[in-house]
Amino acid sequence: MALDVKKILVAGAAMLAGLVYASEADRHLAAALQDMQSIATLIQENEVGRQADRASAIAELPMLMKRLRGQLAQAEALGHPVAVYWTFYWDVPMGVPGSGQCQRLSDASAQGLLAASVLYLRRCTSYFSGPGSGMTDEATAALLTRMEVQLQAVADPYVQYYPLAFRAPGCGYADTLMQVARMSYQDFRGEGYYLLALATMKNAGESLESALRVMEHMKRSRALGCDNPMVERWHSMSRDELQDAFPE
Repeated sequence: MALDVKKILVAGAAMLAGLVYASEADRHLAAALQDMQSIATLIQENEVGRQADRASAIAELPMLMKRLRGQLAQAEALGHPVAVYWTFYWDVPMGVPGSGQCQRLSDASAQGLLAASVLYLRRCTSYFSGPGSGMTDEATAALLTRMEVQLQAVADPYVQYYPLAFRAPGCGYADTLMQVARMSYQDFRGEGYYLLALATMKNAGESLESALRVMEHMKRSRALGCDNPMVERWHSMSRDELQDAFPE
């Protein structure tokens, strides 16, 4: 668990470099990211420091965490999509999220944050998390359409806030299945195409048209660095081989 928290905090701290804060929401988020950096430093010092230093760090952590969550809450209340992402990430480490949490994540996705789209698809749809989030088929379909557009965009309007933490990516960006990955914008694109391919498999039925879409998504995912056996299998398949599997 300590490793999980540390990777999340390091991912947040890494966003500090080069950011420009133009709004009140930006400033609250900046303060939260600064607290993430402070907590990551304390955790690092606790791992290598003396016993007295460890006691001091442990005493300081609750205050920093409370302040961090308060700053995130204010940034989220002001509509900052990156704050929404981090809040969801902290509040729903596993299990099925609530419909309100998923709706806020969907709103962050609609503001253009690709990471929110990927996290929503992974955690808030029946494709991967099963029923229970309360999201409608219409909302999920809208997310898939929006995500395809986002994946093909030149850049994310919030690209300066990457890397972002992501649990158990399918593309091998983390060391083990349950560890947290610090994922760049391009990493999220690779993960996004991979998840979109899986969703297409489950949603579009068995047809040559849907299989060709799956192949396209898988090949794009691999080109972005996705390391996954299924991606490799689809990448090695030719269009002719796929057409032979769907005789007219």
